[in-house]
Amino acid sequence: MPSTVTDAGPCRKQLQITVPQESVHAAVERSFQEVRATFALPGFRKGKAPRNLLERKFGDGIRADVMEDLIREGIQESIQENELALVSEPEVDPAGLTVDADADFSFEATVEIRPTVDSPNTDGITVTRIQQPITSKEVDNVLERVRGRMASMIPVEDRGATDSDLISGKMTLTEDEKTVFEREGVGIVPKDDSDIQGIPIEGGSEFFDGVKAGDKLDWKVDLPDTFYIDDLKGHTVLANFDIEEVKEMDLPELNDELAQNFDHDSLAAMTTKIEEDLTAEQSRIADHKAETAVLDALLERCEFDIPESVVRRTLNSRISDAIREQVMPRIYAGEQLDDDEIKEMGTALETELKPEVEADVRRWYLIDTVATEEKIFATESDIDERIEQMAAHSGQRPSEMRQKIAEENGFEDIRANILESKVRKLLFEKAEIVDETPEVDGSSADNELSQANEQGEGND
Repeated sequence: MPSTVTDAGPCRKQLQITVPQESVHAAVERSFQEVRATFALPGFRKGKAPRNLLERKFGDGIRADVMEDLIREGIQESIQENELALVSEPEVDPAGLTVDADADFSFEATVEIRPTVDSPNTDGITVTRIQQPITSKEVDNVLERVRGRMASMIPVEDRGATDSDLISGKMTLTEDEKTVFEREGVGIVPKDDSDIQGIPIEGGSEFFDGVKAGDKLDWKVDLPDTFYIDDLKGHTVLANFDIEEVKEMDLPELNDELAQNFDHDSLAAMTTKIEEDLTAEQSRIADHKAETAVLDALLERCEFDIPESVVRRTLNSRISDAIREQVMPRIYAGEQLDDDEIKEMGTALETELKPEVEADVRRWYLIDTVATEEKIFATESDIDERIEQMAAHSGQRPSEMRQKIAEENGFEDIRANILESKVRKLLFEKAEIVDETPEVDGSSADNELSQANEQGEGND
């Protein structure tokens, strides 16, 4: 099937395809035979209807179907002959195209292809790897979270509630003086929560300042469209919260006994482990930034275009995620957002995110090129190991995680992430890395360790 390929812009090709008359005629005849064998027309048995009757009743539809088949087959053959790697669906304008069994059928198609990336030269690339030191404040924050995990809640009797207390009671919603929702034992920590059971709170955390057991709070609320009871979505109701109990967090002392609850011999040992974990995390961050710097240095040596459709798909996905992240808390808080505001948000996000997306797409094509040349693959054992890590992190069994990934069609993303990790590591090892550790003002993690040691000794 004759075809020619010409440039149509960055990563775009124009295919000019001609289907010979013999092939067109055969396709049309085959379709008429299929219709004759399938349909029984009045006065004729299946397979016996005359051609002129089939032409009058089915001719236009048959030729439209044949044209669709010829276009699809012609494009596929041209793609294979010219070894084109498509990244999006071909574009064909059918306006003015017709199929005539007695003539060639010619048409044009525009396709978008993956870019050709020259093999990158890693010689002479030097990047600085900056690892942030761990501060005593960071260690303190982790230790406070550890204390919080072992905290107990004790009733507050001699004061009103603060925004860090747990306030619990009975929540009731009424509409037209009729109770439409009732829940016992619901609770809220005002500084952490913006709703009770999905019901937005009036005035934020200050709404609960000074309340005590036995108090009643009432407010009018517009339930969001995301409310989990379908019959109440979007309704305006009166909320009533009968406060039954106010509790405060009673934090345990920071000592060896606490550390032993987390399988450490002493507070000093637990503090050392926290510092090691924080240092390892900072090391991973430093590695990732240095790897990205190596990739960016290579990209400066490689000039290539990137497909607009890939940029657009990636950008749209990130815009949707960002809008969802920004909008959902406001909806849960009872805000009403109109379409114009969301469109403006999308426009602003596109301007903000597009350069980042274009850079990520360019990095990916460079990574994919290196992987192909270096014969780097994501093996099944790599995928199994990644799934086990994901399962452990989320508290699921590996079989459950695998099923979830399959349902979300996520295996390709996992393979791509593994491939990227391997290529990043390879390029990082080939580059010259200069390590740098910034100085930190104020107390260091060493001081924290010293204090922890002193506390541990004092508890012996």
